[in-house]
Amino acid sequence: MDIINNAKSQCPKYTTQSIEVVSEEATGLLGRFHGVALAAVVFLAFMLRLYRLNDQSLWWDDFVAFGYLNAPSLQSHLSFLRAVFPEHGAAPLYYAFQYCAARVVGMNAEALRLLPVAFAVSAVPLLYGFVRYLSGRKAALLAALCLALSPQHIWYAQELRPYELITPLVVISISTFLRGYREGRVLWWAINLVTNALLVWTHLLTVFLILTEGLFLLVFCLRRFRRVAAWTTVQLVLMVPSVVSVLRMASGNNYIAFKLPPLQYFIFILGGDIVPFHMEIHPAWKPHAPTAAMFPSLVPLSTVLGWVLLAVFTGASAWAFARIIRNCRQQLKAIVSAQPGQRDIEDMTLLLMVLFIPGLVTILFGLSLNTVIFSSYFMYNQTALYAIVGIALMSFSGAFFRRIAVLGIIGLYAVQLLVFLPEVTRANWKGAASYIRENASRNDEIIDIEPLYPDRELAFYLAPDWPVRLVETFQAACDDSARILQAAPGTDKEGVQKRVWIVVQPFYLKVITEMRFDCATQLSQALLERGCKPSLKVFPGQNGVIVCMVEKNGGDVHGIGLPVQQIEPRVHTFGGELPPSIDYESVLNELGFRGCGKAERQRLSQALRESVDHWPLDERFPGSARFCCIAPILDLVCRGHGHLAAAVAQELIDQHPNYGLLHMALGIALLKDGKPAAAQEAFLSAANANRNLGVVLAPFLDALVSANGLRAAGDEAKKLEQSGLWFAPALRAASQIDGSPTAVKSTFPSTFLLDGPVNMNRNMTLKR
Repeated sequence: MDIINNAKSQCPKYTTQSIEVVSEEATGLLGRFHGVALAAVVFLAFMLRLYRLNDQSLWWDDFVAFGYLNAPSLQSHLSFLRAVFPEHGAAPLYYAFQYCAARVVGMNAEALRLLPVAFAVSAVPLLYGFVRYLSGRKAALLAALCLALSPQHIWYAQELRPYELITPLVVISISTFLRGYREGRVLWWAINLVTNALLVWTHLLTVFLILTEGLFLLVFCLRRFRRVAAWTTVQLVLMVPSVVSVLRMASGNNYIAFKLPPLQYFIFILGGDIVPFHMEIHPAWKPHAPTAAMFPSLVPLSTVLGWVLLAVFTGASAWAFARIIRNCRQQLKAIVSAQPGQRDIEDMTLLLMVLFIPGLVTILFGLSLNTVIFSSYFMYNQTALYAIVGIALMSFSGAFFRRIAVLGIIGLYAVQLLVFLPEVTRANWKGAASYIRENASRNDEIIDIEPLYPDRELAFYLAPDWPVRLVETFQAACDDSARILQAAPGTDKEGVQKRVWIVVQPFYLKVITEMRFDCATQLSQALLERGCKPSLKVFPGQNGVIVCMVEKNGGDVHGIGLPVQQIEPRVHTFGGELPPSIDYESVLNELGFRGCGKAERQRLSQALRESVDHWPLDERFPGSARFCCIAPILDLVCRGHGHLAAAVAQELIDQHPNYGLLHMALGIALLKDGKPAAAQEAFLSAANANRNLGVVLAPFLDALVSANGLRAAGDEAKKLEQSGLWFAPALRAASQIDGSPTAVKSTFPSTFLLDGPVNMNRNMTLKR
């Protein structure tokens, strides 16, 4: 318009027709400029999401589904997921895409990460199109730039999780919803309804976005009840399959909630892009000293400027709310029926509702169920925030102030990115694995301490050349190291002394649980007490990784069984007191081993020390899940203590009778304890409690009652292990009690066989 006004003032002889020609040319030039600018923003988003993609190691959240990608079919892959992580398996859209992609690129983590990167980048032009529809090209370009520069969207674009598939789907949903509401075209409504159905199949908690859209219709379409009723009815019909999936979902993992201060929830909604405030983004300097950052002087500056960025986002949201109030007042004063400001009220109201309602409802939902809530569950609300910021800053009068505002936003984001991008932001398993490969000999052994979850990251980056022994406790790591070195000869054929490499993540213990337990110090002290010489190397990153090389300290190895200092609990800053230090004698009494002799009690007590570090198991750590209590039971099985494992499993089942994985763990323990008939009962109870667990266990149980018995069951357990099922090693260990092909079949009740070998798929249907 400035070009046109200048043409009018400087060239009065221009006719209206010639001015229209100038207008068309100016519009074309502006469109081409914004097209190039948008392409540059999309390219920037792509490059930022590719940056250090190959340097980032897989971590626990990635392994939720990645570990099962070797499953023989998509159906079995999703069955594994539903059996172990029912909350994720009930919304499998992204995981289905990932499984199909793995059929093309294989178990290549870097290549598979291109899938969420592609989804993330697609959201940038989609957001541009939506905001352009609301407020023009300039605001749209700024909103797209905010999304491109967003640290949290970059973080999740490099993770094998569904969050970056949600983002473009949400933008499509709200843009088609608004256009359908405004234009009334069936096409827009159809796209909106189908997209919403896909959203719920991607993440269950996106249902709160659909709730937000429904509330918008109630506010602005109350007099057009038919439209609201039609939209609601069709939406419910499309969501029926998802509702059925949720209703059939097995008992979940019961994540424990962090009791955060109210300010943290406010930051969840408006401050997700502020790296120092984000709970899940962990550059190297967050779990370590600021000097671990490439630009250590920027770390405190990023915190200060983070508050400034939060103030900008808060101010933009307040501006949107004030704009609604102003336009409502104008409407009340208006006489004409045109209702000035009506469209603007609708736009700002929808954006504010999308920004606040899903996050607030998700937080309240999580608190009511006592389950952990992270901002990633509703970070799609940031798309509405970026739209508000773009519209607000482009509403400044004067091009100079608009340029200053844009440069200010870019500068604030630049500081966040400078303290976020240059460092490894996830646990550096790649670095740890490379260090071991470069320095270890083929005669060495590797122990991975996993005190919370049965993680497999180290094994993934070392496999298939280096076998990794998973242990649950520091006691087991130290005693196993001492046993290995004690049994080893002086040197191998090449004159190299045998060593053990212990690997542990201290983050869970030092940051999440805030316990008084220094992993490095306690590990070193316990190894020295056993006549071993430890040498530690720390790899900074999200969870941090410590690699400890253990060798003989000159003399004989001794002190096996000496108690390792326990993890000392304290009052957790998030609220609640951790359980007291474990008294193993009392635990044995609780488990029913009162009548054992002294030698037997010492043996059982030592077994507990090597597999269990806190009691009760289902209250081990804040931030952990019920899922975590399965690993110590299976560890007892793998270490040859089937009877003790069965007692622990039964104790937990008494508290959580409907948790299928516990019944499965009991079945494995009983099988290891030489009680196949009782194991069969436990496996069937597991299948009744968790239908998909029955599907997963079907081949193993079919083999167990076949002519080859345990031998065939062991073969099926190996197949499950190759598919990535985390409890398959214990399943295989339990089936190696006896080499006799018929050791199990004759002991099972005839009712189990029905009219032939058991078909778990059929039996589960009948049982349910």
